[in-house]
Amino acid sequence: FSFSMNGGNEKTRFMISSGYLTQQGIVDGNNFKRYSLRANLTHDVNSKLSIGTNTLLAKRDENPMVAYNMTPEIGKQAAVSNALVASPFYPVYNENGNLGGPYDPNSTWHRFQLYNISFVNPLMFSRAMDILNKSLNTLSTLFVEWKFLPDFTFKSSISVSLDYSAYDAFM
Repeated sequence: FSFSMNGGNEKTRFMISSGYLTQQGIVDGNNFKRYSLRANLTHDVNSKLSIGTNTLLAKRDENPMVAYNMTPEIGKQAAVSNALVASPFYPVYNENGNLGGPYDPNSTWHRFQLYNISFVNPLMFSRAMDILNKSLNTLSTLFVEWKFLPDFTFKSSISVSLDYSAYDAFM
């Protein structure tokens, strides 16, 4: 969803907007959320001079497919490749309600280990790793605008960008 509001008077104009986006990935546990806030403000000091600011703040939470610095055989990306080769007849859960996998001797999936063939329950792979990537981004610009001739305007601006991110991966 998004929401915006703008207004002002003869000398000052503003615009404020906010947004929220959430997406669920096609792989179990893969999702994305973003929250954003934006504010623009312009003030006419006189008929030739204007000042203003544009600011953006965005927060992002993401459960990505694969952890950084890891091979595709580990994590949620491996769930996709294993789902392509897995038999649709093998049960996802064992009789006791646990996810079937190669490490459970009662699992159908474990029988392949006896022959050095590694097939893994795709759902087990997607839940074996918990990956969370959080970030906070800020971009702010201050500007001055001077109309020194009817058809010429000089604009000077300075911007700052601040980024913070935290990445956690648990197996």
